[in-house]
Amino acid sequence: MHQIVYLLDGNAAFDALELGQWEPIPRLAIVTIGYSGADRFHLERRSRDYTPPPPPDWDGGRRRALGRPNGGAASFMSRLTNEILPMVEQHLHVEAPQRVLWGHSYGGLFAFWALMQGVQSFHAIHAASPSLWWGDYMLERQVLAGDVAPSAATRLTLSIGESEISRTGERLYAPERLELVAAALREKYRIACDVIIFENASHGEAFDVSLKHTLASL
Repeated sequence: MHQIVYLLDGNAAFDALELGQWEPIPRLAIVTIGYSGADRFHLERRSRDYTPPPPPDWDGGRRRALGRPNGGAASFMSRLTNEILPMVEQHLHVEAPQRVLWGHSYGGLFAFWALMQGVQSFHAIHAASPSLWWGDYMLERQVLAGDVAPSAATRLTLSIGESEISRTGERLYAPERLELVAAALREKYRIACDVIIFENASHGEAFDVSLKHTLASL
């Protein structure tokens, strides 16, 4: 069985991989999904592609999150599943591989949202430091209320840095909240869900740490 790991924020992920430190793993392919250009993070495009539509009465909060294009997660998921995955797997000459999706921050939000939508294209999802504050915590509230229909066949790993503080001194998302979400997923939906807290890691540091942890666990 072949395994393919798809990494969002592919420009930054490719930089973080440090390919010279990895030994080839049989039947494993790593695919970074990024954007054209030299920027590690394409802020406008990732905001557009990785976020679900927010509630109409949400103003973006203290982060002014609505200042960039947003709400295109469904469109990006359609392109991912209908165009990117088939193209990659045709190029690699593999059929029915086990797919893993990894994303951090907005990418983690997208990965988490995909699972909550019941997307069944991935065997495992790693949502690192997911921006669950998006839309005034709408996905968190939906999970806790039992208002989502996730794919129970997909294994979920949630991770977060212990010290994820914004530039303004605001905690981006508390590990305790992530634990509550994970507990609800296990109890209400029978989702196999692990939570990993990276000791002393900031939001930015959690990008590299979670990526390497994901690959090392394969």
